[in-house]
Amino acid sequence: DIDTSGTDKFGSLAKSLDSMRNQIKAEYDRRNRFFMGVSHDLKTPLASITGYADALTEGMADDKITTEKYLNIIKVKSHQLEERISNFIHYLKLSNYDFQASLTESSLKDFLNDFAEVHSEEAQFKGREFFWNISLSSEHTIPFDKDLLNRALENLIQNAYKYGDPDAPIRMNCHINYESIEILIENSGNQIPEDQLELIFEPFYRADKSRKGEGFGLGLASVKSIIESHGWAIDVKSSNNVTQFRISILSHNKPSS
Repeated sequence: DIDTSGTDKFGSLAKSLDSMRNQIKAEYDRRNRFFMGVSHDLKTPLASITGYADALTEGMADDKITTEKYLNIIKVKSHQLEERISNFIHYLKLSNYDFQASLTESSLKDFLNDFAEVHSEEAQFKGREFFWNISLSSEHTIPFDKDLLNRALENLIQNAYKYGDPDAPIRMNCHINYESIEILIENSGNQIPEDQLELIFEPFYRADKSRKGEGFGLGLASVKSIIESHGWAIDVKSSNNVTQFRISILSHNKPSS
């Protein structure tokens, strides 16, 4: 700790240094949580693979059906481990902003309409309601990666299904707000406490402690990384039992002729 009790210029300097110290400590704590979460999420399927492999080696599967069952579990857990490692590597790669130069311009309206139509059908299959309104021109193009944006929006929609009120619709809207394009995804349900709103984009942070064991824990962190890697911004607000995620895109592009 640094003594910040002084009132002269040295006291002011001490306060600045102490603020920097706290920021560095917070970053170290965040990094430690990240790697602890990675270790836990990779260890779980690996432990299953090791356990069933040992069972096969020790002859505990003494018939063909049991052997095939154990091998199938090993196969499933191996795919799960492979997917989690892939997600982890993908998350780390998204910290590199160089890929922006390789993005190609596409119609955001056409992309969002295609995305919304797919999820409208999925909502009907799940007995849910999904409403959307895309107030953009098809000629208005922006540079973005369709696969990555699809993954980000998919994550937000699936969270809305999982944690929103099943009797309330999920909504996705897109419109121009001054010089920005805004994509809004909202659902009704238990709101996120205000003191947790800034933490939900942290890797492996779960506002709902009952979610322990579900998912990879990189969901919203990956969403934020995808959005920011495009040079965009994302924020969330939750009040009156409505949670809304907003993606803000600074629109430098003019509608093409």
